[in-house]
Amino acid sequence: MRIKTAVASLGIALAGAAAMATVGAASAAAVNPVIEPAQGVYFGLEFDPAETAALGNSAIPGLLTQFLPVERTGFVLDDDSVLPVVDGLLYATPGAVVNEAAARQGQVGIALVDPAVAGGYQFLIVQDLP
Repeated sequence: MRIKTAVASLGIALAGAAAMATVGAASAAAVNPVIEPAQGVYFGLEFDPAETAALGNSAIPGLLTQFLPVERTGFVLDDDSVLPVVDGLLYATPGAVVNEAAARQGQVGIALVDPAVAGGYQFLIVQDLP
């Protein structure tokens, strides 16, 4: 189990590095790092709409789907999301959340969080649609 967690964490780190490389030529304010240990956020990245679109056009949504353990990933979907949620359970992949935001000129945030603060989740994906 620890190996799976380590591999997932490595996958997130690689996805973050790839995202930073993808957006490296853009303005520095397009991707905002978030570190708020008091609120349970160890490290996160907030992407503006342009960078979310670039993220959606890259391989990163697929990497997120491949490496994020769904049972340890929390999602905060926008109220206007059309992704299927039944009885509080999301029936979509992490990549689908990112791709929906990218297709609708929205934005996303991806974070490594404290499970004790985040309802048992290690990762959090937040979606904000216009």
